[in-house]
Parts: sequence; structure tokens; C-alpha cells
Amino acid sequence: MTALISCSVKACPNVIKVSEEETAPSGNALQQQAEPAVKEVENGCMESFHSVLKKEEIYLHTYQDSKETRRAVFEYIEGWYIRKRIHSAIDYITPQQKEDEGLKKAA
Repeated sequence: MTALISCSVKACPNVIKVSEEETAPSGNALQQQAEPAVKEVENGCMESFHSVLKKEEIYLHTYQDSKETRRAVFEYIEGWYIRKRIHSAIDYITPQQKEDEGLKKAA
């Protein structure tokens, strides 16, 4: 069995495959079913996203606690990064527009 960890940002479709061996606690029977995991992952997309997140949100504000920080980061990603910010990697449209195009083609 494998667990899939995917990037939650729609502009970054990378998926990382992790075996149960890596996620199960020691001594767990699932370790017997070891499936090779993808160890080396191209993470340039996430590094770029984190850089943008820090420059456009984190460094510009002071947060009172972790709850406020989580809320602000969520609002930045869902309200700005995905819905309004254009991305060069997807022909200078928003991830929302790209997803809408894909849904129209599929229908």
C-alpha cells in the first residue's frame, strides 16, 4: 500500500509516492509489505511557491499566534494565489482559469 502526498496548490501538480514502510510506526506489520518509495523528488515548484508565499504574505505581516497565521496563509492561497494571481508556468492565467478550462474540455 502507498500513501499519496500531493501539492495542494493547483498550479503544482507534483505527487510524491511514499511507501507504508516510511509512514508506519516501527514494528508495524505493514512494514513487511515494503514497496519502493520515490526518494528523489523534483521540488522546484514547491520551493518557488514557498518563496512567493514568504515575499507576498509572511514577510509583510506580523501574526499574533499560530491560529492567525494559519488563517492568513489559507486566505492567501485560496483567495489570491489560486483565484487571482497569474502564473507563468501555465501561460499567464490563474490556476482557477486553468482548472475551469480542463473541466470544459472534459465535459
